[in-house]
Amino acid sequence: MLLFYHDEEEHTEGPVCPPHPRRRPTRESDEEWAQRLMEWEALKSQVLKVKPKGNAMTQKYYVDKILPHYINVIEELRTTDPTVEWLLMEDGDGSHGFRKYGLAQQLRDAHNIKNLSHPLNHPISIPLRQFGIY
Repeated sequence: MLLFYHDEEEHTEGPVCPPHPRRRPTRESDEEWAQRLMEWEALKSQVLKVKPKGNAMTQKYYVDKILPHYINVIEELRTTDPTVEWLLMEDGDGSHGFRKYGLAQQLRDAHNIKNLSHPLNHPISIPLRQFGIY
């Protein structure tokens, strides 16, 4: 089963759109109403689409959503063949907790998961098609 990163906590909230003006027929003329409506349209068009900062997974998200799945898979594999030493292979992403002893490393240690780490751009992770191997 493949898991794809989508952090539910990572959401964008843009500025609130101003409410639509209401016409005051007894207090304003048609020209004043048209002017207020044009001002509202101008304000409404300035609402910007806000994008989240960065494009990286947090360690908390990795520990809560992704790592437990792979720990369960490794534990199932250990029960099927206990003679094999099963390793978890991860790239050098910061969310995997290699830079310092963090949540991810604590969880791996608690389940006795050994890691086969390699750099983010290791040749193994590059598709073999680049080398003419299909």
